[in-house]
Amino acid sequence: MENTNVINLKFIRTRREDLRVTEAEVAKAFGMKASSHYYKYESGEYQFRANMLPTLAIMLRCSIDDFFCHPVRNGRVIK
Repeated sequence: MENTNVINLKFIRTRREDLRVTEAEVAKAFGMKASSHYYKYESGEYQFRANMLPTLAIMLRCSIDDFFCHPVRNGRVIK
């Protein structure tokens, strides 16, 4: 079975920008020394780890489920 839990990087970036949360603020929350390190996650160069998602959800005021692209069939989300 194919892994359908694909992270929606566009949602994460757009949501962060809409809330005016900087890359530096997110990087600091993750204990990263530079925003450029966090940028590599948001750009898809690195993959977000499961233990990062709760912190990110709190910062972006959303559900962890919002981070995932869900497959759609016949106009309905398949979960």
